[in-house]
Amino acid sequence: MLFKDLLGLPYDRRSGLVCLEAVCRELPNIPIDVVEQLLVDHGRKADHQHFYGHIDLASIVWNQIEASASALSAASVLPDFEGWTSNVASRAPEIRRAGWVAADARPEVREHWQREGTWMRAPIFLAGEIAKWGANLHLAEGHTRLGLLRGLLRENMLPAAGKHQAWIGTVSGGLAF
Repeated sequence: MLFKDLLGLPYDRRSGLVCLEAVCRELPNIPIDVVEQLLVDHGRKADHQHFYGHIDLASIVWNQIEASASALSAASVLPDFEGWTSNVASRAPEIRRAGWVAADARPEVREHWQREGTWMRAPIFLAGEIAKWGANLHLAEGHTRLGLLRGLLRENMLPAAGKHQAWIGTVSGGLAF
């Protein structure tokens, strides 16, 4: 099943979200976290369809791994999301000045970052071999999370070698981090 085939699945007409049960039925081997974050949330969005429509979802092997902040922060992002990711990264100096309240409007998110030094939910990355963006990793979902990580690294508020959970989709099943 190609990413573009998500357009043929049932969806909620109000929210535009693809039906979770339909995706799970068609792609039973994809972890639910990847299904929810990427396929359900973004399966009908034009920007994602434009860049990912050709990707064979059934051929991807998904692994949740721990990777270094520096490896993850080097990931490419879609051009349409580069500005957002940079905007979120620019919050870091304000976090240093005003505290974690500047990190995110959601209290549970900022409290988790402050306490754990990482995101609450692992973002979704594709290996460069799939996304063909020229980078080792390409971020498919989690632009706010990656932006905050980049900003915190730039401000030396997190160690570059620090480990963070991430979903990585590959065709071969393995990448070393």
